Amino acid sequence: MNISSLRRKIDEIDRKILALLCERASVALEIGRTKRDNNLSIIHPERENEILEGLIAANNGPLSDNHIRKIYHQIISACRNIQN
Repeated sequence: MNISSLRRKIDEIDRKILALLCERASVALEIGRTKRDNNLSIIHPERENEILEGLIAANNGPLSDNHIRKIYHQIISACRNIQN
């Protein structure tokens, strides 16, 4: 594959990632509403750790576990912020 083809593939993957991130955020909004309706805390560190540990356990590379932690820390933080 040439560089242009590879870049088009990256663009396609990025659009899919964006769609999935938006889907995840929509579910996070629903969770936030449910938490507010039930007077529950938005922040749930145990659940966040559970998510990270599950992803790291499933990680087969080439991204390192540290990369996965950093990426998902940002995703979780963004989703938590829109729940407020």
